[in-house]
Amino acid sequence: MVKFMEFASSNSIFGDVYFGISFVVLGTVLMGSLWYMYRTKSCPKQWRADGKTILITGGNTGIGKWTALELAKRVIARTETVSGEEEGGGKTARRLLIPVIAISVTRGEEAAEFICSKVPCALVTVMKMDLSSLNSVRHFVKEFKAKYDKLDILINNAGVALVPLTRSEDGYELHFAVNHLGHFLLTCLLLDQLKASTEGARIVVVSALAHKFVSINLKEINSEEGYVSWKAYSRSKLANILFARELTKLLKGSNVTVNSLHPGIVETDLLRHLVVYKVFRYCAWPFIKFFLKTPREGAQTSVYVAVSPDLAGVSGKYFSDCDEASVSKEAEDDHLAQALWKMSVEMTGL
Repeated sequence: MVKFMEFASSNSIFGDVYFGISFVVLGTVLMGSLWYMYRTKSCPKQWRADGKTILITGGNTGIGKWTALELAKRVIARTETVSGEEEGGGKTARRLLIPVIAISVTRGEEAAEFICSKVPCALVTVMKMDLSSLNSVRHFVKEFKAKYDKLDILINNAGVALVPLTRSEDGYELHFAVNHLGHFLLTCLLLDQLKASTEGARIVVVSALAHKFVSINLKEINSEEGYVSWKAYSRSKLANILFARELTKLLKGSNVTVNSLHPGIVETDLLRHLVVYKVFRYCAWPFIKFFLKTPREGAQTSVYVAVSPDLAGVSGKYFSDCDEASVSKEAEDDHLAQALWKMSVEMTGL
């Protein structure tokens, strides 16, 4: 190695190239290390969720699974008898509700087993729901209301990203159907349960930074012309924030707050539909992965918005890295938020 460096030093051209590459590599490692250290904040462990009934969509994998685990760690068994064989045979236990979204029940049960292995006192209920189907959402809500008389925390986490042009069973573009319409209907149908929360309920809407890259033309929201998957995804994330904004106004004076957030750029399988993702997965993933948040890190802002005592009574805000952040100008358009709400009511048949 010493002889190699002596040769590089004696050869001006080769030496410049060698030391230039070395500088770039070392600089990248250093910057990456700093990014790794400071890329996210952790939600303080002393912030609790005791006595809460929590519902997380997409709690079977990725950010949702780790959000569920982080919340389960902040929960102790409450003095409430949960009856029925599926609920633990009448044992006193905590309810952490994780519906399975558009996947097999088996995988949801595996996530529940994972959480219970980390937090043995947690009772995780797996309930199946397909957010791309409005009938499935209605069926889920009917089952939920039959089991639970209140809901303290609703985390609208599930989503799809960058899929080829696909229609839901109701005929809507899939990003808009799953990421917005399904959660819109779910939230509206559970408002009575949320208002029944004795300590005040929280609705947490997981959006994304991608909302800043697009605008929405409501007349073309379901059009096939000029379809681009990343734009469709980004529009659905903008719709999330507009939904939260309008719902905040409608719930003013109630005991329910609504906030949205960006979880960060997270290492999940959300981009599995992209060919380029598969290429990077095998060719450059070790390097790219270094700059991504882990699902646990990506869950921190969701947990923060769900349980932070500093956010009691706070509504209509947008967060990133456990701190308030800014949104695009279009995401602050009240007239657009109202128009989207009206259209969503019509599309879901509310």
